[in-house]
Amino acid sequence: GIIEGMARALSSGNNSAQVYDLLKDGGREKEYHKIISLIGTIDQFGFGIAALVGGFVVTTSIPAAMWMSVFTQLIAFITSYFVEEPATLIKQKADPFQLLNNSFQSFRGNPKLQLLLFATAIRESLAESSYQFSPAFLHELWPMWALGVLST
Repeated sequence: GIIEGMARALSSGNNSAQVYDLLKDGGREKEYHKIISLIGTIDQFGFGIAALVGGFVVTTSIPAAMWMSVFTQLIAFITSYFVEEPATLIKQKADPFQLLNNSFQSFRGNPKLQLLLFATAIRESLAESSYQFSPAFLHELWPMWALGVLST
């Protein structure tokens, strides 16, 4: 609940920042909106395909659906090793624990940031709880294969 909401709140925006920094390094920051929109479109398309495929797979075999999930996470893990770091971050070579400590100190001294984190954590935890419980309710109304499509 709340811990997951905090995790989501603290990680929101990191993908956008990564894309912007990489484009800036290549002198292409004016293309940011076009590229981030394309990434969002591909995400939504992927969610839709996953919902359709997952819905049909789960009606035949729940263990198969679970193993497909493990397989896709493995692909994501392997792919993460090929993600480029922006040149500005590579030059810094900072100690990750020092960066975490600096971030925590900045957070402690900023009441507006604390309020924003708290509000976002509550919002994300309630949204996630609602999302997690909706299939149990909707199962009574929709066929199992369509649950994934409905939640996308």
